Amino acid sequence: KRLDLGWIAVEYVHGGPEGTTLTDRVTSTVAATGTAFDPARAALAVEHIARGLHAVHEVSVIHRDMKPDNVLVCGTGEEEIFKLSDFGIARAHGAQATLGMIVGTPGYAAPELSSLDPKGIGTWTDVFGFACIVYFLLTGEAYFQFGSPMLAAALVKLPERRSLLDARGLDPELRANPDACRAIDLALARA
Repeated sequence: KRLDLGWIAVEYVHGGPEGTTLTDRVTSTVAATGTAFDPARAALAVEHIARGLHAVHEVSVIHRDMKPDNVLVCGTGEEEIFKLSDFGIARAHGAQATLGMIVGTPGYAAPELSSLDPKGIGTWTDVFGFACIVYFLLTGEAYFQFGSPMLAAALVKLPERRSLLDARGLDPELRANPDACRAIDLALARA
């Protein structure tokens, strides 16, 4: 008698001593140096995450839960690789919401995720979460600081955004260039 079982093959990602997620890596870096990623490491992370997100969007998939815990990391130095993961709530662009439930992680979820309107959710939804990730990897702090999910949902709808220069964990090289920080702040706020 033959038994057919479904299976899924996934890649094993070995994070090493600094950890396997972007959260682990940033936390480890802050603990070791007092600051988050330096500009070169941050640029590498942003490039890898952006390329992954672009590839996902190219096939009309919206991740819908962009956050540092959903970025896996392996390797070190110039060989460090950042990979998007956890597509559990991802959907094809325009697909119905997940069982009529609000999805995403407070502080990283775009405001339109709470509307449950599939027409309001698009690639821009992931760009919002990506901006929150960039702020985190540059500062070691959440872009939106909140005490409850309801407060997070309200904060993301406001036009005010934190500045990189307000964060204690900003790398000194970047802090020494306030014009660059303001340009990044503007890009993050637009996202």
